[in-house]
This record gives sequence, structure tokens and C-alpha cells, in this order.
Amino acid sequence: MEVRDLKVQFFTYGGVVQALDGVSFKVNKDETLGLVGETGCGKSVTALSTLRLVPPPGRIVEGEIILNGENLLEKTEEDMRKIRGRAIAMIFQDPTSSLNPLFTVGFQIAEPFIYHQDLKKKEAQKSAIKLLESMHIPDAERRARNYPHECSGGMRQRIMVAMALACNPSLLIADEPTTNLDVTIQAQILELMKEIQKKHHTSILWISHNLGVIAEMCDRVAVMYAGNIVEIGDVKTILCEPAHPYTRMLKECVPTANQKKGELTVIPGTVPNLISPPAGCRFHPRCREPTDTCKKENPIMVELEPGHYVSCWKYTQKNDKMNSGDD
Repeated sequence: MEVRDLKVQFFTYGGVVQALDGVSFKVNKDETLGLVGETGCGKSVTALSTLRLVPPPGRIVEGEIILNGENLLEKTEEDMRKIRGRAIAMIFQDPTSSLNPLFTVGFQIAEPFIYHQDLKKKEAQKSAIKLLESMHIPDAERRARNYPHECSGGMRQRIMVAMALACNPSLLIADEPTTNLDVTIQAQILELMKEIQKKHHTSILWISHNLGVIAEMCDRVAVMYAGNIVEIGDVKTILCEPAHPYTRMLKECVPTANQKKGELTVIPGTVPNLISPPAGCRFHPRCREPTDTCKKENPIMVELEPGHYVSCWKYTQKNDKMNSGDD
């Protein structure tokens, strides 16, 4: 999947919220791309946009979402219903609110088989049980008859993963799927996701604010701030040699084992109000080294080295000087 210059706005009584302002990235075949950033930076809106599920009063106003060579923004709603769950599937952050409490677990997993693969109810139920077994859920046949409230948090998350994988989608979007789980269950879900990707060759867009999970799961990382992608690169480069000031500060906020007692490192300030975002670079009010140019003009994305891109005037100006020197 390739997202090109995506712009999403929410039309509220208080003004127009510029939730996404020209977001571009690509998820390659058999790859896990991490999308990382603070709460409120636009990660979940990006995920919902790829499925054309932005809730009102939100609207995609510009851009392209290319999946297997086709622009999803040109599809009808009927076309999108056939794509959701079959070509693209999503694991939501909170399985408690995502699972329907009125239907059994088995029925909810069987539903994609019935809708997308035209299986009969009995065949779909059998497929649902097999899928639960592949999620390492014991006594899967009995669990299929349970309702969501009869399952633990970790089990509900496995059920969500099973629903998403029912039709072997080519792209799986995981929106912070381990946030509400304890570390032991979280580790189990991460191992399960790795196993699934290896088996089915599924591409994954992994959304998180947890850099530890990103390091564990992802091949490349896109760093998001206030509706913009500010840096993209392979996971080792982004976490070991970050270029953008925001990425560096995010890394500094991660507690370490040898850290001395005291207050945790925080990024000063807050994510800006996207009804009236700051002029120029949206991060400049919180940046340690802002320049006059940062306050006036939005930086463009430049390639520092093969596959490593950053949107910062510090590197844009250096790149311009190097290019003029070559001329």
C-alpha cells in the first residue's frame, strides 16, 4: 500500500481540524512498517483513512491511497465493503469495545468467512474454530460458544487477531493492539503476530507510541507529529541514529535500566491545536534549535542516505548547499 499526500480534516463548530496534512508513506510486501508518535498526532486517523472509515465530521479532502495498484478513494462504498476484511483488515486497540457483546466469539469470527468466501454457516463455524486453535487458544470449540465478556483481555485480543486474519488479508493494520495488556500477555501477542506474518506473508502497518514494541516488530519506521510524517527510515537507523529533533526527543523519553532516580525525561509543551497549527514547521514551538525559517516555512522531506528521509530545515538547507556545490 502507498499513501500519497493524504489530507484529512474534521469540520467542527470550533473550526476545521487539519488532522492529516500531506501524509505520505509506503508499506512494502512482507514488511512491517511502524507508525510512531505521541497521542493526538494522527496515527489512528491515518489507519481509519486507509479503510475509508474516518468518522463524521471528518473527511478525506485530498490524496491517494493505492492498494495493489488501485486508488481506494475512487472506490464505491460497496467496493470498500468487499475490500475491508479481505484485502485490508484492522486490529483495534480495545477489543472490549470492538467485539459485539450480543454475539458469540465463534459467530463473530465466522462472519467474514460467510460474507467474503460464501461459506455455509456450519463450514464457517468449523473454520472459525480452526482459526482459534491457530491463535493458541485452548479448548477452541468451547471458546467459540463463549461471549466476549467470558474471555480474558489477552484472549479477546487473540480473537480480534483471528477475526482480522480470517480471509488472509494482504495488509494488516494493528492500532496499538497490546496497549491494554500486561507485559507477559503483550509478549505472547507479539510472538503470535511474528508467527502469523511469517506463515501468511502479510504486510503490517503497526501503530504504536511504544518504541520498545516498534524495535521488536518493525522493519521500517515512520515518525508522525501533528498530522505530518517527519522522519522515515529503517528501524535501526531511526532508533539508533535519529535525525529529526522530535525523534531524538522521543527516544530520550524512553526509561532505561541504568537510568538514575529522578524525574523522567519529557518533551516540553504539548501537541499543537490543529484548528490553528503553528506556521512553518509544526514542531518548532517545542524544538530545541528552531530558526527563523522553521517559524515561517514548512520543511520539505529530504533523503539523508538511501531509505532515510527527514523533514527538517536543518537538513534541507544542508542538502541545498551540497547540491549547489555539485553544480
